[in-house]
Amino acid sequence: RRLYAGLGRRACYHPARHGCVMDARAALLLGNVDRDASQWQRAVLASGGYVGSTQLALVSALIRNLKQGGVWSSLDRLWIFASENSTQALTDVVARASATATNSPTFTASRGYAGNGSSQYIDTNFNASSAGGLYTQNSAHLSVWVETAQNTNARVCYIGNDFGATFSLIGQLNNTTGEMGLQGSGSMGAAFGTRTGFWCVRRSASNASATFQNAVSFATTATASNAIPNANVTVLCNNTVGTKSNYSDGRTASASIGGVLNDAQQTAFYAAMRAYMTAVGVA
Repeated sequence: RRLYAGLGRRACYHPARHGCVMDARAALLLGNVDRDASQWQRAVLASGGYVGSTQLALVSALIRNLKQGGVWSSLDRLWIFASENSTQALTDVVARASATATNSPTFTASRGYAGNGSSQYIDTNFNASSAGGLYTQNSAHLSVWVETAQNTNARVCYIGNDFGATFSLIGQLNNTTGEMGLQGSGSMGAAFGTRTGFWCVRRSASNASATFQNAVSFATTATASNAIPNANVTVLCNNTVGTKSNYSDGRTASASIGGVLNDAQQTAFYAAMRAYMTAVGVA
């Protein structure tokens, strides 16, 4: 601790790490932090983690960019796995809800979580069928930033909760073909250029869904929608009513769940995420 000149109270050098309240000088050094970023910071602290000043500024800028792009109001959850520590990574920035790292997937600071291809995954603890959120049968999205793709030529899921009759996932059929869908009786498949980057699948109507990679259209389908799967959305595997399968050994840097995102919002979402990922060193 130290006493700032001209101020009549103490301030921590690392206020977020030690759970101290920042004084006016420290707040000025960080800039005008977004209110939702501050609430996220408090949630991380309450869970025993910490948020450094640089990280807080980056998350604050990300949230502001999402709000300016009209994306924030369409999010139920957004996890930034490419964070300073695992507590930050598992605390979503929208509702400040906690995900669970199951069977110890590997966390790498500023990169995200990687599975082992057989048992490790992230349980978001979000069940869209019962959450009463923005994610609905005919107006929904899932997104995931694939930082490192699956190592082997296998069918894997990066995010999803497919219950058999409904494809609700972002994944790959093999190393050359994508497999995506949202409340559809079938999946969208198309040849990959590259498997890494920002993937978002949306359901915009009972007969319309589409997948985007880095805000560019990847595949579309007019498949009719089915009911929302009654299961938690998982990352690094597929959750079919409690049965896990299609585990990935790739690494994910973010994931989101929410309402439908139109083309302009897709562009804004990717731009905001790309700015954050570049800042922390994700290619």
